[in-house]
Amino acid sequence: GTGAAAVIDGVSFVDASYKLGDAVDKLTAIAMHSATMAALAKQGLIETVRDADGVVLYKTFMDRRVIVDDGMPVDGDVFTSFLFGQGAIGFQDIGAPVGVETDRDSLAGTDILINRRHFVLHPRGIKWAGATGIAPNNAGLATAASWERVYDPKQIRIVAFKHKIK
Repeated sequence: GTGAAAVIDGVSFVDASYKLGDAVDKLTAIAMHSATMAALAKQGLIETVRDADGVVLYKTFMDRRVIVDDGMPVDGDVFTSFLFGQGAIGFQDIGAPVGVETDRDSLAGTDILINRRHFVLHPRGIKWAGATGIAPNNAGLATAASWERVYDPKQIRIVAFKHKIK
């Protein structure tokens, strides 16, 4: 929305989450900037889930688990929060050319074990379509045209929610 509708609150959140229509219940979490979290806490919209001993387990907003990260995108006064569902982000372990090797510093009496791992995290239902081939650079990753949706949007289970805070 624009104007007052662009400010995050319960109503604008419902509008954003229903971008997936009848798949809304597949959205189980929201990642947001700490300034967004603070704004929602001031509105009394953050719930705290505790264990039997009163230890905080996690916080929720509108029944979605909250992940707070100040690395979330901010452009001027517009914040981007991401709603997502279980399994929305895939993990793939890809083999390093020399995954494990050993070395020894005999004078120091030290044995060294080197273990290399390469992996990628990626949104499911989106494929790389950029021109830089199989190993894109950061500029290519940031270009929307470099990505192609291959799943129905409801199956991707990620919604970018651009909003302002009061």
